Amino acid sequence: MGDITPQSLSASGTGAVFGGQLGYNWQTGSWVLGVEGDFDGTGISGTQKSVFASLLTPSNTDGFTATEKANWLASARGRVGYTWGPGLLYATGGGAWESVTRNSMVSANTGNNVFGDSAAGSFTTTKSGWVAGAGYEWMMAANWTVRGEYLFYKFSNSDTDSLTLPNCPTPTGCGVNVSNSLNQISVFRLGVNYRF
Repeated sequence: MGDITPQSLSASGTGAVFGGQLGYNWQTGSWVLGVEGDFDGTGISGTQKSVFASLLTPSNTDGFTATEKANWLASARGRVGYTWGPGLLYATGGGAWESVTRNSMVSANTGNNVFGDSAAGSFTTTKSGWVAGAGYEWMMAANWTVRGEYLFYKFSNSDTDSLTLPNCPTPTGCGVNVSNSLNQISVFRLGVNYRF
């Protein structure tokens, strides 16, 4: 029988973000209203490890490793800003999506005389959430602008993956469920836009 105690891990990751966006803006006086959509590939990843006492045999230990990688981010956002001269200060927010891959491995004591049994798996899913942020855009030529912005993404919908231990002594099998309940991403980015 399995003897793995419930564990909670939190991993922090870093990486680059790169992509493109399309949008439409409408200006009335000094105010600018707009909509934008973007798609970004990412290299954001992080790993967390834990070693802990077995539930039934505390003198023995179990171990768990999880690596999470965000493959891409996408969003559809509204934007409102105030302009003066060539500059625009704005806030933005809307819906967001991400593709995330989790690689997990567990090593466990699963029964008498069975030690070091392990299982590993890789799982990819798409999560939905929201994004909000702010930025500054500056017109450097007639149709060209540069911008710097900060975006905060939050994905709170939960999903669960299962890892099955191959040498389980029970006929029904045993293993662990790995659940992901919260993913938050902060992005600082610079961009160049062409205005049609």
